[in-house]
Amino acid sequence: EVEQARRVYSDGLRSCRGHAPLWQAAARLEKEAGEADRARRMLRAGLRDCSAGERVEGAGGGGGGGGDDGLLLSWAALELGEGRLAQAQQLLERARAAGGGGGGRT
Repeated sequence: EVEQARRVYSDGLRSCRGHAPLWQAAARLEKEAGEADRARRMLRAGLRDCSAGERVEGAGGGGGGGGDDGLLLSWAALELGEGRLAQAQQLLERARAAGGGGGGRT
């Protein structure tokens, strides 16, 4: 079941590499499958591809729903869940700098 979902996400990402919510969903699959390192790789790749000018219209933007800030917030949540507080804090700072959530709080 997980392998089938991975194939679906892989196909989608080949077609639409700049779609941040798709990267987030693929990373969530890995996290829920107990593959935190794979989830990190997905989020890192999403940040690279969504920042490289391939962002899909309507898929990015503020509020943590997508784009760099949403990917960073997802990654911070992953690290927090893994007990990696320093990494989560760094990612939250990057998200805030990217215009994402946090509302000035840390």
